[in-house]
Amino acid sequence: MDRVPTNGDLAGLHAAGVGYIFNHFTSPEGAERRGNVLHAAGCWQVRRMLGARPSDPPTVRKFYSANFDDAQSWLALPRPMVDQ
Repeated sequence: MDRVPTNGDLAGLHAAGVGYIFNHFTSPEGAERRGNVLHAAGCWQVRRMLGARPSDPPTVRKFYSANFDDAQSWLALPRPMVDQ
């Protein structure tokens, strides 16, 4: 999985409609954490995630994988919930 650095990159991945986007909230608990979901890149919910400024980073960290099996393997790895 690769981090999606900008809203413009996210828009391009959504337009191509190939691969998977993981929405990675960093809150260790609560409603926001339930938003940690793997979406198909062309999903209508990914369209709703697009920010107004293409050069800005997404408000919630996003990760991309072109392959479902790779995304599943990455999701199974332990990782901290917060940036360090």
